[in-house]
Amino acid sequence: MIQPWDTSLIPNFARLNPVLSEAGQLNGEQYEIVLDWGYSGVVIRTDQVDPSINSYSYLFDDALAGRISWFDTPWILSMAHVTLGLQSDPLDATPEDLQTAKEYCIEATKNLHSIWVNPTQMQNDLRQGNVWSAYAWPDTYVILKGEVPVQYIKPKEGVFTWAEGLILRAETENYHHAHAFADAWSDVAVGQRLVGSWGFGHANLDIDLTQIDPDVVEAFGLEDPEGSLNSGILDAYQPQRAEYNRAWDEVKAAAG
Repeated sequence: MIQPWDTSLIPNFARLNPVLSEAGQLNGEQYEIVLDWGYSGVVIRTDQVDPSINSYSYLFDDALAGRISWFDTPWILSMAHVTLGLQSDPLDATPEDLQTAKEYCIEATKNLHSIWVNPTQMQNDLRQGNVWSAYAWPDTYVILKGEVPVQYIKPKEGVFTWAEGLILRAETENYHHAHAFADAWSDVAVGQRLVGSWGFGHANLDIDLTQIDPDVVEAFGLEDPEGSLNSGILDAYQPQRAEYNRAWDEVKAAAG
């Protein structure tokens, strides 16, 4: 389905973080150009919620009934898994632990304000005070922090982290155009905009973090991508993705 990239056709590739690039390699071939990274954490309204709790429990707590917003993703099951302190891998749970996490989520649907797909709607709900706690990526904090009292929580259970990039279809009819696109995405100017405007990390090592809000740099550990990603629960291949999807569908059905 996919083929390796010819990195000689991507001049900016040499400027990318080699540790992140290595994550996209298989058998010595570069199958993914890893470009950006970040977290799946929780944004809370600090005028309504105690930030010292520092937990994914913000997404399930009865005390926040009607003020919680989940993203439409099976990762909510994994966040329930770590909140409950279950012992199996939260991304590859035992059948018993997946069932326990699913039942916990179904019970917690009574506390939801919404399950969001459009992040703008979720951000507006936080602005307006409709939501006090939401599954969110770094951009929500960067966008809202100058408008309302919010904090980005990287929970004590271990924040879920991810790195993503570009792959090349085996049957592409745009081989050279695809490499040009990957080179453009790898450019320092693109990375500088991504980091400065939305708080996501970028793989280009020439980004000038002195030009980024220091609060954002500190909040997301942008000066240390490897340490920041490895300090959490890094998303990887999920052998039971179909089972997680089925369980998530049951949770959403319970939410109505």
